[in-house]
Amino acid sequence: EEFGPQSIMGFSSARCNNEDNYAFQKLFRVQGSNNVDHCARLWHGPTVVGLTKTLGNGTMTNDLSEFATDTDVLFLIGTNTSECHPIIAMQMLRGLERGAKLIVIDPKKTDMAKKADIYLQIPVGYNIPLLNAMINHIVKEDLIDKEFVENYADGFEYVKHAVKDFTPQRVEEETGIPA
Repeated sequence: EEFGPQSIMGFSSARCNNEDNYAFQKLFRVQGSNNVDHCARLWHGPTVVGLTKTLGNGTMTNDLSEFATDTDVLFLIGTNTSECHPIIAMQMLRGLERGAKLIVIDPKKTDMAKKADIYLQIPVGYNIPLLNAMINHIVKEDLIDKEFVENYADGFEYVKHAVKDFTPQRVEEETGIPA
């Protein structure tokens, strides 16, 4: 009352469904405030920049039906796809019905983790060390697609250097995930 409707702001969540976010913004608008924002703008800003620099497009570049029809392995890390992206999850489930394999790495045993062929329950905050250990193994065992790296990757020598200390044995000690 003292400062007027422009003195308040609402900040909503990507974890809410569209209906909840609509009701949330409506609450602020009926009070006369247009100061409504959403966390996705902050969280996904760096993603858009990264996608634009690497793929030339700041948005997803694949067709959702590819999850159901053209994918042999689905690899999910740090995502609760069923709750946060239900349409993508539906397409992934169709892929699983077709015979695709599912690998999930997440601290939380999500719905998709329960359906996974391989589920690694890592401690919170260890997804990057685990990925680094995987890259370390790929480099050490010479499992690299050399033609792809030569034609499409910049700075791969730096990546190899950056992951050299992340051995599967080291990450096993940190996470409990067997090397």
